[in-house]
Amino acid sequence: MREKSKKLKNKVKTLIKNFEDRLNEFEATASAGITEIKRKQEEVEQQTYWKIKDYEELLRTRVSETLLKDMMTEERGKIQRQVIEMLDYRSEESNRRYDVLTEDQR
Repeated sequence: MREKSKKLKNKVKTLIKNFEDRLNEFEATASAGITEIKRKQEEVEQQTYWKIKDYEELLRTRVSETLLKDMMTEERGKIQRQVIEMLDYRSEESNRRYDVLTEDQR
């Protein structure tokens, strides 16, 4: 009976030891996994932060639709003034030529 009791105690101790070893192994694996997840999370947060900063900078420097329309209106006005000046010059030149031709015919 004593021997059976010792064998049983040894078997229970062995099972407990195996269970504790597996539990320790699981804890080490879980801890390594948690550490890796935290590292990746920090990396994603950092990348997200930089992307947000990049987008903020792009939005700050991006030409707005209103600004673009204003620039187009200003450029259109410049072109119209240049065309008017050119037409006025051509008209004056044509008038001078006409005057010269009419004087030559007299």
